[in-house]
Amino acid sequence: MKVLLFDTTQSYLSPGGKQVHAQKLFENLPKVGVEVEYARWWDPNQSFDIVHFFGYNAPYLINSIKKKNKKTVLTQIMDAQTNFSPMKKKVYGWGAKMINALPSRVRSKFNMSYLNEYDALVYMHKFDKKTAIEIFHVDSNKTAVIPHASDSVEIGKVDPLPDGLPKKYLVSAGSIVERKRPVLLAQMAKKAKVPVVFIGSGHESDSYFQEFKTLVDNKYVFYLGFVSQETKISVLLQGSGFVLLSTAESGCIAVYEAASLGLPLLLPDLLWAQCYADPKEIHFCSCKNFHVSVQQLHSFYSIAERRAYPSFRVHTWEEIAYKYKEVYESIL
Repeated sequence: MKVLLFDTTQSYLSPGGKQVHAQKLFENLPKVGVEVEYARWWDPNQSFDIVHFFGYNAPYLINSIKKKNKKTVLTQIMDAQTNFSPMKKKVYGWGAKMINALPSRVRSKFNMSYLNEYDALVYMHKFDKKTAIEIFHVDSNKTAVIPHASDSVEIGKVDPLPDGLPKKYLVSAGSIVERKRPVLLAQMAKKAKVPVVFIGSGHESDSYFQEFKTLVDNKYVFYLGFVSQETKISVLLQGSGFVLLSTAESGCIAVYEAASLGLPLLLPDLLWAQCYADPKEIHFCSCKNFHVSVQQLHSFYSIAERRAYPSFRVHTWEEIAYKYKEVYESIL
């Protein structure tokens, strides 16, 4: 069995969870007996049994693969849709039905209408799967739920902690974009007088990123930018807790990393934050009332300290690779 990993997201423009997901599968699938390569669009001699996609693709590509009697798998990110209001989900569902009723040559312009053409669809958690069935009417028999993961850390291989950080602090890791609400968290941190260290990339041309940078004071709001994995682990290991207030996520690898290192989590009171298995140290922030949220952040900081156990059940990437192997085998 040979699998090609394929996506159209350019990691040099947008590094993040999808890139890590693909890299970890590339590293771990061979450990469970699956031959894997990255798809080489320029190589007409590259052989394969399955193409594993990490995002929507043009219907003509899916059809071309099917004509070769090969199989397709899509790991579908449903972060935004899962956290829609019930009414918005209904509207999207109606829209999907209308698109599916169009003639095929018109319908082919809408990538989402071809979801049932994939041989298998993988979701990060049960809420994403439920939403895909509800909105896009995917065939539930083709679906599987496989979460993210985090591997154990060799403490001796992490980088030294960056200079200037306080003795006790919380960590927030993620791109500096509106969806992850770092501006709100930074405002909360200053008001609550709680030190928060932010890690993640931002674009200088983005007004939201510029607004965030005005809040950096190196007293309560620290910003390290995009750092190496080793530096990120160092910052997490020395942190007392982890905070992420995103409006939408599909698992989020940074959350898994923090949880695996024993950091208690403060997450928004949204559906995506309720997807983690066997939670032990997950706390919730309403984010609806600023003053209440500030109090919740302060209360969380006062009790936050790294535990000797994960904040929820976290698989290794090799275990996740085996779960994908089961999906691959089921469609051959």
